[in-house]
Amino acid sequence: MLRSDHQKLVIPIELYSREFDAKLLLGCLAAEQGWKVTLGEKLAIHLQLHKINNCIYIAKDFFIHRIKILRLAESFGWRFAGWDEEAIVYYSPDLYRKRRIDPESLAYFNMIFAWGNDNKKNLEPVNHHHVPIEVTGNPRADLLRPEFNTFFLPEIDNILHQHGDFILFNSNFGSVNPENNMRKRLPLPSDKLLLSKSAEKNYDPELAIYRHRLLDHFVKLIPILAQQLPQFKIIVRPHPAEGYDLWLNIAQHHS
Repeated sequence: MLRSDHQKLVIPIELYSREFDAKLLLGCLAAEQGWKVTLGEKLAIHLQLHKINNCIYIAKDFFIHRIKILRLAESFGWRFAGWDEEAIVYYSPDLYRKRRIDPESLAYFNMIFAWGNDNKKNLEPVNHHHVPIEVTGNPRADLLRPEFNTFFLPEIDNILHQHGDFILFNSNFGSVNPENNMRKRLPLPSDKLLLSKSAEKNYDPELAIYRHRLLDHFVKLIPILAQQLPQFKIIVRPHPAEGYDLWLNIAQHHS
């Protein structure tokens, strides 16, 4: 079992809307088992890491640019476990490993938590240091368990009272519709000058074309639905990395 000398657990949060409830659940369960839990915004935790010794840090991914913070935290006696927050939806196993898993980062970990057997299978080919991989599920999925059905009822009631019947679009186009056009991770091949140096290594022109086409279909579909189903409100929930102007321009032409 993964333990630290003083059973201190650090759980960083990068995106509140995506991670907070699930990681709060994990922190509460750990506290019930006797762990001292620090839960907070990721950057704030990183700025204070020298004040917390001999703890276990729950990471949210295995990107190469995490190595500096992993190396620094390791010098203060930190140990590392974690999962990939975006592991369960991917284009292909090869592209998933290329874009999201860095073998050098994995080498710092003492334990890897997999969402399921498929996720474990995708991790194994790049787990060159044979870090133990445990299939544990994920706290975000645990929130869907029957015993937690009532947790969000007050929020659900407020949403239904405010909006009535509605159609929800959860968009995920931060790579092609960012707030700043110069931060596109997947510009069209004809616009490759926009590609940042940090994203160029994993650039896939076919994926870029596909994502732009998919966004275009969403943009065309929403006005059609607004006309065909006027009895429903349409709500677009952009990914936190997206720009809003595209969606606001569509909304200007509809009630």
